[in-house]
Amino acid sequence: MNRAPKVAFSGTPRASAFAPSVRATGMRPPGWEVVKVRDVAESFSGGTPPKSDADNWRGAVPWLSPKDMKATHLSDTIDHISPEAATRYSRVMPAGTVFVVIRGMILARDLPVALSTAAMAFNQDMKALHAGARILPEFLLYSIMGQKAALSREIGTSAHGTRRLSSSSLDDLALPLPSLPEQHAIVALMSQLRAAVASEEERLVVLERLKIASIGKAFAEGFHGGTTTTTAYGSRPSSWAVRALRECATIQTGITKGRSIPDEESVELPYLRVANVQDGYLDLGVVKSIRLRRSEIERYLLQVGDVLLTEGGDFDKLGRGYVWSGEVPRCVHQNHVFAVRTDRGQLLPEFFSYLAQSPYGKRYFLTVAHKTTNLACINSTKLGDFPVLLPPLSEQREIVEVLKAVDRRVGVSERRRMALGALSRATLVEILRGHVRIPPPAVAEPPHRNA
Repeated sequence: MNRAPKVAFSGTPRASAFAPSVRATGMRPPGWEVVKVRDVAESFSGGTPPKSDADNWRGAVPWLSPKDMKATHLSDTIDHISPEAATRYSRVMPAGTVFVVIRGMILARDLPVALSTAAMAFNQDMKALHAGARILPEFLLYSIMGQKAALSREIGTSAHGTRRLSSSSLDDLALPLPSLPEQHAIVALMSQLRAAVASEEERLVVLERLKIASIGKAFAEGFHGGTTTTTAYGSRPSSWAVRALRECATIQTGITKGRSIPDEESVELPYLRVANVQDGYLDLGVVKSIRLRRSEIERYLLQVGDVLLTEGGDFDKLGRGYVWSGEVPRCVHQNHVFAVRTDRGQLLPEFFSYLAQSPYGKRYFLTVAHKTTNLACINSTKLGDFPVLLPPLSEQREIVEVLKAVDRRVGVSERRRMALGALSRATLVEILRGHVRIPPPAVAEPPHRNA
């Protein structure tokens, strides 16, 4: 049922991930200039209308802020303001403007850059770059994306502790500049690669929806028809037994951080945190280690087949689970991650993992969880009370195989998307380094007349 563990990139972009600064290396493809951003684009600042006047926020003008910068091309924003507020407190930039985040804690892990495909206003944490006649807006976007490593080195910390990129650092950034025909050719190629990534992302969304629908149907109706019974957490096949989780599994709690342990008694082992356990997959990009007593190893050690469930966090994180397959040798888990060890004579671990991800499972967790404003958590007692749906083992295996097949399709699509994204980034790097040239389309000469 499980996809391959994801390795997520985190932290400041590595220099190897992007083209090196042309200023630092002196590299320049033959026939290209090296210019500063200020030479080819004009920069503008934005602003935020007062929140105290609700009328400012009742308009239809898109208002861009760092939370919108989740894609390289933006057609709309989360927030909208009135035309009057845009004129008085912000600035409306036309479609084709390149936006760069210059202030905020997001700069600790990324440097978002995006191109608008519609007119929009923006806040003071952004800079807007309007391309001049010598550079295409799309090429300006890709050039800055390719220089993220150089820009990231210029990020500092303001007096208030937030991260900040100075306007002068952005304006003085050196960019390689080919002729306009070659810019058009490069943009056309990058657009094709972006379209391929977008197409695979759309396919992945469809498959994820198919997975959600398949899981919902499997536990609400089963695969063999028959009557259903309505419960507080959704419908279930009437023929299935229901038993508390503690009656068909043991629940292993995890280790607490920050304990004082004498060196002669301690050992350091890798351990799983909440951040590692996602809904149906593991993120092993960063696996930390923890000190524990040698005598405690067996108590906290994960075993193949354990279903990992999170104690809480945001509502969408509650109860998310994954079946452990020994991806990290001799690994323990923190106290915010439960390890459920099922009695396989009654309950298959993969079946329970899918059940925990289902609408039925999520409704149970949200119903019994202790909730605050945006957070929820469960304890081992509530987890032990989980009303497990128990069809015969043969039917559990059938459901698991069907859902695994859907998971495999999701995994293939996800790997294709990642590969296409990596190809797009690598291609951009090679182009900006001058290792790959994209010649503009040949212009046919007019036919010569015979004298």
